[in-house]
Amino acid sequence: MKKTVLFLSFFLASNLALADCNFKKAARNKMLDQKIGLSGNCDTEKAVKTQATKKVDDNLGVDSKKIQKDITDKKNNVENKVSNINKTVDKIK
Repeated sequence: MKKTVLFLSFFLASNLALADCNFKKAARNKMLDQKIGLSGNCDTEKAVKTQATKKVDDNLGVDSKKIQKDITDKKNNVENKVSNINKTVDKIK
C-alpha cells in the first residue's frame, strides 16, 4: 500500500509538471521503475529534449510552447471553418 501511494504521488507530480521534465525527475522515475516496476512519464530522453528546447528558446528569445499552442489553435480554427463550409455545401446540395 505504501509503495502504491508513493508511486501515485510521484506519478501525479510528474504529470502535473510534465513540461518541466529534468534529469532529477528522470533519475527518480528510473529508480521507481527499478524498485517497484512503475515509473512516471519523465525519462532521460524527454529530459534531454526539454533541456535542449529551453536552451534553444533562451538563445533565440522565443517561447516554443506558446508558438506550438498558437499553431494548434490556428489549425483547429481552420478545421472548424472547413467543417462549417462543408456543412453549408451539404445543405445547398
